[in-house]
Amino acid sequence: MFMSRENGKRGILSHIFWILVLGGFIYGCVFFAPYIMDVFGLEQKGEKVVFEVLPDDTTDTISHKLKENGIVLSARTYRTIVKREHGNLTYKPGTYTLNANMSFEKIVSVFQSEPDVDKSIVKVTFPEGKTVAEMAEILEENGICKAADFLKSQQEDEFDFDFIEEIENVEERGYRLEGYLFPATYDFQKNTDAKDIVKAMLKAFDERITPAMKTRMVELNINLDKIVTLASIIQAEANSEDAIKNVSAVFWNRLNGTDLPKLQSDPTKAYAQKLKDDGILPQEKSVKFDTYESEGLPPGPQNNPGINMIEGALYPAEVEYTYFVTDAKGNFYYANTYEAHRENCANAGIQVPY
Repeated sequence: MFMSRENGKRGILSHIFWILVLGGFIYGCVFFAPYIMDVFGLEQKGEKVVFEVLPDDTTDTISHKLKENGIVLSARTYRTIVKREHGNLTYKPGTYTLNANMSFEKIVSVFQSEPDVDKSIVKVTFPEGKTVAEMAEILEENGICKAADFLKSQQEDEFDFDFIEEIENVEERGYRLEGYLFPATYDFQKNTDAKDIVKAMLKAFDERITPAMKTRMVELNINLDKIVTLASIIQAEANSEDAIKNVSAVFWNRLNGTDLPKLQSDPTKAYAQKLKDDGILPQEKSVKFDTYESEGLPPGPQNNPGINMIEGALYPAEVEYTYFVTDAKGNFYYANTYEAHRENCANAGIQVPY
């Protein structure tokens, strides 16, 4: 049978076309198969991976982290498909358990569930005058760290701040860093290591102690530890700017005088009792915080004072008061003599405690 030359060329071209189509199909299967399998999590390693989502993570950043952790083959494929199917997802910070045999949809569903460990941001406020123990309770209540971990960290961990080396009588204190954990509002992640929390609060304290304050301490011939101790007592007693400076003056006049060697501050008695009741210090050590029983400043601060209290301790009013008392409304009455103080107590409706 005779076949024209033109028909023969057409047949060869047809074969070549279909060979190319078939070759392209085979190549496409070979090239794209891993990515298709990646989308559906097929024939991947099934090893578990602990994956952390940070507060600012987006689908873009997460896609790269998934690839780096071997959970997906292609970051581009993951983010393209996820954005097409789900739009702009939001992610709750924390740790999640993933593995490479999960499909993209399964990975997304895990991210939309509750994390294994929540790392969301919590705004927490520590009011001025809170003790270390009270701060520990606030942290635990907000899910930031365990109270026991916080207490242990402030007592045992090492921190690179010069003022810590100047803390005196560590063995005499219930809490080593009482007074130095600055009371402020912080943004902390839930389930944060307690040491990181303590470090942040110490850093906040350190940033607020200015060169001018240190110069003033030299002028007063007193160190930072004693100033913070005094400030903590003022914190527990004073309720206004005028009261801060006047109360500071009362204590300074007693510290610098000889007739009244005891500060006789009621809050110190309560703090000493709590140290004993909570089993933090034995009686022979806790009593040293009671300024009705012990002369001069106690072994350390009794709370964590605000910066205005530290400034008040550094700059007392220029008065000669050696006594003060407050009435039920918080009004202050000052006196230079015991007789005048007794009269103030009567006017304030307070029985003289000593």
